[in-house]
Amino acid sequence: MINLTNDQTQWLLAFFAVVSGLLMYYALNHDKKIDKIRKDSKEKRNIIKKNMEVQNVRPLLIKIFSMCSSKIDFEDKAQFEKELESIIYYSETWKKLDSELRTLRDKMKEIAEVDNVFKKYMTYTSFINKSLFLFTFIIAAIIPVYVFGDLLAWIIWGIAVIQISCIICIKKWKASKAYSKFEIYEDIYIRQ
Repeated sequence: MINLTNDQTQWLLAFFAVVSGLLMYYALNHDKKIDKIRKDSKEKRNIIKKNMEVQNVRPLLIKIFSMCSSKIDFEDKAQFEKELESIIYYSETWKKLDSELRTLRDKMKEIAEVDNVFKKYMTYTSFINKSLFLFTFIIAAIIPVYVFGDLLAWIIWGIAVIQISCIICIKKWKASKAYSKFEIYEDIYIRQ
């Protein structure tokens, strides 16, 4: 059993009060902020995807359909297949159609990329919040380290602070990189 002086006991009580206060603050406020960020970003993502579809995908689909349907007689069902086949296999039409389909595929990949960027941003943001909570807990742990004060406790505390700081910096950099990509899409497709 460790015998503590009055000062050490007061410091440890202060530590538990600070940690309890931080836990309470985190539980009450931080989750709401993350939910708000997630909701706002999700709405932006949906608007971006819709605008991308309207500006890029629909015109291409219309162009492809009109390219195929302009030479087909839809009323003659017997000839429909042959006419469609001849349009597709006709080399000049195929080149145009292939080009339009490649462009369409690229646009669809770009829309999927918006989802990937959004997921990365949300993942890194949630990692940052978990790491920040751990960081504040470790910073608060300076009180017990100060109370027990041997060199090993200070070394372990210092290593923990450095590691968590590095993790936060890396995640913050990745989150800002993902968000800047997300903002580029936002600038192009929302704030025109």
